[in-house]
Amino acid sequence: MRVSRCNNKIISQAKSLPRFISRHVSQNERKETPSCTCTKASYTLEAAIVFPVVTGFMVFVLMFFRVLQIQTAVEAALVYASRMTAVEACAVESDVVLLASAEGFFVSKLGDSEVVEEYVDGGIWGISLLQSQANDENISLIADYNIKLPIGFFEIDTFNMSQKSVSRKWIGKAITEASEDYVYITDYGTVYHKSKSCSHLDLSINRVNLGEIKLLRNKNGGKYSACSKCAEKIPEFSMVYVTDYGTLYHGDVSCSALKRTIRIVPLSEVFDMPACSKCGGIK
Repeated sequence: MRVSRCNNKIISQAKSLPRFISRHVSQNERKETPSCTCTKASYTLEAAIVFPVVTGFMVFVLMFFRVLQIQTAVEAALVYASRMTAVEACAVESDVVLLASAEGFFVSKLGDSEVVEEYVDGGIWGISLLQSQANDENISLIADYNIKLPIGFFEIDTFNMSQKSVSRKWIGKAITEASEDYVYITDYGTVYHKSKSCSHLDLSINRVNLGEIKLLRNKNGGKYSACSKCAEKIPEFSMVYVTDYGTLYHGDVSCSALKRTIRIVPLSEVFDMPACSKCGGIK
């Protein structure tokens, strides 16, 4: 009986041996290949993909601000050059000379711009004004240039930019009609003037004491009365403003009645407005 029990025990242990060996081998495998190793590898793969994308995005954002700096500098130089050339147009008849002068103004205004020298292909001299034009009335300056990319894409390392500024020539307008067909008016005037030097158009503002206003006379011998817009409630002995040929005194020097915006218009546009009693009879 003892021998039989011993044999049964040996058989039972022999049957459980493969499970023990399998469990032991599985534990060893887990120790040799930790689960965290797979996680670390996935982080490395993600970093290898994300880092270049983030870096490229940051480079793009920084380059965008550089482009704005370049455009601002070129725009300021174009506006300056076109305006200065428009002023010269009254004395220079040749459009070729005007455009050459415009290029000189442009280069002098742009100066030693570091951002242009660094990011524009060819620097300041890489900016072309060859497309610029001048006609009878306007100066049109067009600047073409290439901006260098910090990173090339498919053999493309620059991109083209074009900016434009237009200024009207300061050449005036010749009046071929007879001079008496044009008259002068003001925004608040009730008469038209045939002479710009008419005394009624000359303000000649003077500052006087309100206490003396009753004794004062304008150059036509007329008295001064209070302006309905600014002199109704002025304290006594305050300072007021009068003009040599006006008939009102003012409490505020910025009163609209003291302003003279003189415009020259054809006589046919004044309609029923009467002529000035002082200069209306000039022929």
